[in-house]
Amino acid sequence: MLIYLDANIVQYCADYGDFLFGLDAPCPSRKLGFRRELLALRELIFLEQFGNWEFAAPEHLLVELHTGRPTGEQRQTYAILEESSNHEDLDKPLFDEVLTELSGFSRRHRADRIHLATAAAMHASWFVTNDNGIIRRTAGRVRSTRVVKPSQCVPEMGIGLFLS
Repeated sequence: MLIYLDANIVQYCADYGDFLFGLDAPCPSRKLGFRRELLALRELIFLEQFGNWEFAAPEHLLVELHTGRPTGEQRQTYAILEESSNHEDLDKPLFDEVLTELSGFSRRHRADRIHLATAAAMHASWFVTNDNGIIRRTAGRVRSTRVVKPSQCVPEMGIGLFLS
């Protein structure tokens, strides 16, 4: 199963790594919604050991992650993602079709369109994001790729692991 992590999710993995990877017990946030997503990411990371999951790290995602001034921890996380990522070929005709389908996104959401089209063209099962706007604009799906928050995919992934 291929999982495409949106840039914000990858940054959470870098910024909250001690908590997400189980090294630090207390959740670092008191905000209920954000706390729920961090707890779900922690569970996804735990469940990954039982599944055969691959993660996408296309070049434009890595470029976006390195924009600005990433911290040392962030750069380390991005390198791990790049090393462990799936380098599956992109279905270019499908990418172009999906990019056209997503043309209703505004110009300022161009990067989102490219990420979503890439996920669909790589035949990713999941596009995991914490961006409500992306989820709303796609109605939770781009072709066969589910567009969800971490807390939305944990129950399905967990059940899938134990049914297979």
